[in-house]
Amino acid sequence: MIFIIICILFFQQLQNDRVLAAIANVSADLELIRVNHNMPGLSALAFKNGSIVAQGASGYRRLGNPTPLLVTDRINLGSNSKWMTATVAGRLVDQNAFRNATLEQFLAHRSGVQQSTTFYSRYYDALLAQKGTFCQIRYWVTETVLKDVPEVQPGEFLYANQGYAVAAAMMEQITGRDWESLVQEHVFTALQMTSATIGVVYDDIIPPKTPVGHDLAPNKTIPVPRPLPSSIFLRNDQAATGPAGYIACTMQDWVKF
Repeated sequence: MIFIIICILFFQQLQNDRVLAAIANVSADLELIRVNHNMPGLSALAFKNGSIVAQGASGYRRLGNPTPLLVTDRINLGSNSKWMTATVAGRLVDQNAFRNATLEQFLAHRSGVQQSTTFYSRYYDALLAQKGTFCQIRYWVTETVLKDVPEVQPGEFLYANQGYAVAAAMMEQITGRDWESLVQEHVFTALQMTSATIGVVYDDIIPPKTPVGHDLAPNKTIPVPRPLPSSIFLRNDQAATGPAGYIACTMQDWVKF
C-alpha cells in the first residue's frame, strides 16, 4: 500500500513538472519592457483554451528595495474588482433576487452618481467619522450620494466608484448578507480562487511581503512607492469603495475569472 501511494505521488509530481515545463517563461521579455518604460515591476500571464501558456515577472515589489516581484505574488486588482461585483449582481438577477429594480445604470457608470473626486472633496471628513459595519457605512454612502443632485444626467457616462457602493448596498438589502460574503460565495469559492482576498495587501514593511502601488512623482516620470493611508481611512474607504476596487489575488487565480 505504501509503495502504491509513493508511486501515485511520484507520478503526480511528474505531471506537475511537465505542466510547469510547458509554460513559457517570459520574464526576460518583460524585463525589457519594464526598463524601457521605467516601471518598478511588471508581471504578465497568458492563457489559451483554459490553460496557462506563458507567465513571468520582472523588477521589484517596491522601488528602492531589492525584493523581486514574483509571478505568484498577490496583487491589488483595483477597478478590475468591479467585474466581480457585477458578476455577483448577475448571479443574483439569474436567481430572481431582484424584482422591479435595476442595477444596470450603477454598474455601467450611467446613474448620474458623483465621481470619486467630488465625493471625497465633499465628504472625506464625514467618511472618516463613520462607525459601524461595512454594510452600515455603504448604506450611509448610498443615502449620501443619492440625496445629492446627479453630477450628470442619468444615462450619461461618468466614472463613479460610489455607484458600485450603491449597487452593493442594493444587493445587501435584497439578500440580507454583506457584499464580502456574496463575492466570496459567487466568485472566489465558485471559481476556487483560493488566494483571493478583500482589502489592501501591501503595507510599509521592509522588505515588502507583497507588491506596493506606485505613483509618479510631481512633475516627473519617476515612480515613487505609494504610502499606506491611515488605518481609519483604509477601513472606511474599503467599506465605501471595496466593491469597486479592493479585491486582490494572484494572477493564477485571476485568470480563472
